[in-house]
Amino acid sequence: MRDLRRFDEAVDLGDEAYALTSEDFRPCTLLGAVHIQKGNHSEGAEWYEKAETLGASSKVIDSEYRSILAAAAPEEHNKLAAFLKTLDHSRFNWV
Repeated sequence: MRDLRRFDEAVDLGDEAYALTSEDFRPCTLLGAVHIQKGNHSEGAEWYEKAETLGASSKVIDSEYRSILAAAAPEEHNKLAAFLKTLDHSRFNWV
């Protein structure tokens, strides 16, 4: 659903997947990406943080952020870039 840009459905399915497999980081990365793409940067970052606590590497998360930034329209790209720098300027110095 995320790839089809049906974000509300993707969130619903991600929530369901997380409820069924709360120890797996994959639903968390899906929910992080979807919320970021919807413009809910704080909520997306919280899901990505949860994914890292469940075992996702920072490289995986940063790769997803890069992918989202590359596909974003210029205005959204700038908003997300500014947000990432407020999270961790050192980690996201590549933005």
